[in-house]
Amino acid sequence: MSSRHLRQMRVPEVGHEGQRAIAEAKATIPGDDLASEVALRYLAGAGVGTLVVASERLEALGRAIDKRLMFHIDASLATAPISDTDASMGPVSAGCAFALRFLADVVVGRRRPANLLAETPETTKLERP
Repeated sequence: MSSRHLRQMRVPEVGHEGQRAIAEAKATIPGDDLASEVALRYLAGAGVGTLVVASERLEALGRAIDKRLMFHIDASLATAPISDTDASMGPVSAGCAFALRFLADVVVGRRRPANLLAETPETTKLERP
């Protein structure tokens, strides 16, 4: 684990075990738009070990954040943008919500490796007050 993630590991709910789970996780990021970029930035910055993205552009962006991450490109993901799953949110909020839901699920151990695309919109919908 990187010293880059020491701040996350100091959070009691994450700790070393949670950061290890994040590093071992595989995230599939749908779309090739602003929401996808935001999700990629959060997930790469958090240290998710493997990221599946829709384009070489997103792969290059992710590698600029952390060269140690593994990337796979699946062009079919471009047809299912994140912003469609949370239509009432703007793209930045939708990308952030996607990344935070993923990280929370990995840290509490519900998914190892994790993939939000396997869920239905009803189970991934963010609760709003």
